Amino acid sequence: IITVSGAVEPLQVTLGEEGAEARMPLPEKTGQIQIPGAGTFPYVEFAGITQLILEDRETDCGLADRIIDHLREYTDWQAIGVMFLQGENLRPYVWVRELETRVWERSCGSGTLACAVWKGRQEQEGLFRLELTEPGGRLYASVIRREGRIAEAGIGGPVRLEKPVIRTYHLNPDA
Repeated sequence: IITVSGAVEPLQVTLGEEGAEARMPLPEKTGQIQIPGAGTFPYVEFAGITQLILEDRETDCGLADRIIDHLREYTDWQAIGVMFLQGENLRPYVWVRELETRVWERSCGSGTLACAVWKGRQEQEGLFRLELTEPGGRLYASVIRREGRIAEAGIGGPVRLEKPVIRTYHLNPDA
């Protein structure tokens, strides 16, 4: 069981031929949004995070920050992902309202799924699958549509267990 952005409840993970797989909650809403001075971008809204997709745009921290600054003021979204999608490469940048953090993620499951939802939006029936390379490795997302609506969605990819890094810091209270 794992917890991920875009899902309110923990998700069951299964191990398959391609690594770990998880069925994801379906998007609540999709559309396009105009950001003054930045452009119009597709977005996919999940419970807890909204993903904007910047397709064929160079990775640009300044642009991502301008988008987030605008949206945090004019929406009540709890987290925003700005997904720089170039071909099969994805560079995710995520802001979380509660923590006021902005992080270049190594990978982003809900962002990968958002890209698959957006790229496969013309499909009326069947499976659409998108595999992306992210800084942390390859992820795939699959979307199954029935009668033009998303019926199922999932993410997956290889899993690698690494030795944890533990650091201990001693603070000098007299300093």
